[in-house]
Amino acid sequence: MPIRFGLIFDAFLQGVIIPYKNRFRDSKIRISMNILTVKEKAMKKVILAISLLVAGSAVAAPPAPFYRWASKLNGFITCAQTSPGSGWVLASPTPYRDAGCRVPY
Repeated sequence: MPIRFGLIFDAFLQGVIIPYKNRFRDSKIRISMNILTVKEKAMKKVILAISLLVAGSAVAAPPAPFYRWASKLNGFITCAQTSPGSGWVLASPTPYRDAGCRVPY
């Protein structure tokens, strides 16, 4: 099974294959590759910690309150967290906990 050029190039970049003329610098190449992997591991840990913090804060956030909205056209009342559109006005400024606008905060 032939080895593709891309796999050989990737192995060279990772320090697995050392060219003949660079054999004396073998230790320097491997040390520099280890430093890169340590930096990458540290960056992955930082990104993971930040994403967990953001996800945790989103889970702990309370839901948005519901409000009663009245239609300008026919006075129909509905309950929504945001305005249903330009044809609606706030019927009461009281915030509610449920989607039926029955339990006030």
